[in-house]
Amino acid sequence: MTATFLLATALLGVLAGAVLLYGGTSRQNLLPRSLAAAPSLLGAAVFLLVAGAALQPLMAPLTAFFTELVLLMTLLIALPIVAALRKGRGR
Repeated sequence: MTATFLLATALLGVLAGAVLLYGGTSRQNLLPRSLAAAPSLLGAAVFLLVAGAALQPLMAPLTAFFTELVLLMTLLIALPIVAALRKGRGR
């Protein structure tokens, strides 16, 4: 039960961190308006730290770091693709 909660917290933290990182960029096309860069980056850092802390009891620290990194990179690759698909449907 605790492991499931920690894993869900980690996944949601990485998802929120990736969305905030992408939303803080000036070239994002997913959100209707650009978010302010500084609060967005600070929020992303907080969510990613929470996700990393949630993964620590489940696996070795280095494994947790690379797991979080792989999830983050996957989402940061997927978000521009989703934005492009969404923009293409709006025409």
